[in-house]
Amino acid sequence: MNRTVCNERAVSLLVATLMMISVALAAGILVYSIISGSLATLVGRTHAAVESVNMVRDTQGYVTFAITIKNNGEKAITECNVTVKGDDANATLSLGGMEPGRSRSAIFHAGELLKNPTVESGATLPDYWGVWPPGSPSAYWTTEESHSPNRSLKINCTSPSSLSWYSAVFAVNEGRTYTFKGYFKGNITSGGWILSILWYRNADKTGYLGYTPIYLTGYHAWNLVSEVAAAPSGAKYADLEFWTSDGVGTLYGDDFSVRETKPFATIGKEYIVVVKAKSIDGSTFTASFTVKCVGS
Repeated sequence: MNRTVCNERAVSLLVATLMMISVALAAGILVYSIISGSLATLVGRTHAAVESVNMVRDTQGYVTFAITIKNNGEKAITECNVTVKGDDANATLSLGGMEPGRSRSAIFHAGELLKNPTVESGATLPDYWGVWPPGSPSAYWTTEESHSPNRSLKINCTSPSSLSWYSAVFAVNEGRTYTFKGYFKGNITSGGWILSILWYRNADKTGYLGYTPIYLTGYHAWNLVSEVAAAPSGAKYADLEFWTSDGVGTLYGDDFSVRETKPFATIGKEYIVVVKAKSIDGSTFTASFTVKCVGS
């Protein structure tokens, strides 16, 4: 496989020869990695090497793209971005700066946007989940009921109350659609009970843009609710919330999920990977090659 590598301030173009190898992971997933000892020889200029790169889609539809870049030049790299492009893929990863001789890695997980979606890990509260208002006596992280395997979120209101379990903020893209869902069980007497995505302009939840709800009812057994929502104009961040407004009743929630509706990468397809680096003096380096998405 021959791939062309160029430096915008170099006198001539250079061609790098990349070697395709296969690596068997512990999980049994076969990953094809493209490894290059050096992508260019540009003495005194911006010079980077792709040490490893792979893209794999597992049986559940999750895609992981990982890449490691090394600064093989004599100047510090102040900025390095990697873009993956194809008919059904478009993502950019930032590796930041690198001193000469140092490497940086980036991993992109195309799939679940929630951290700790099963609410299993944590100490006094589940990791990456919070309660509003803080310390509410009507919110519980419990083992009384669970969809899988051991824990769930519980809201128990004996009188009209308003409170929320909320996830950590995750990044979204305006105009794209997202499927959000959760499993619920319990009895509701009154008030509004809702699972919703809340949209924001900023990661600190400023620039609130509204929410997309699923209105919940009582369920004698664990019941899956699901909805597709489009991120509004200006939305860059969101969180998932299980909440009640003036609610009376008891409801458990578990196994939540938020995923972009459009699939990212298809097994067997090749995708263009573009590496762009910029050095401290403004000189730039660009390399492009292809990588094949594989799976188990």
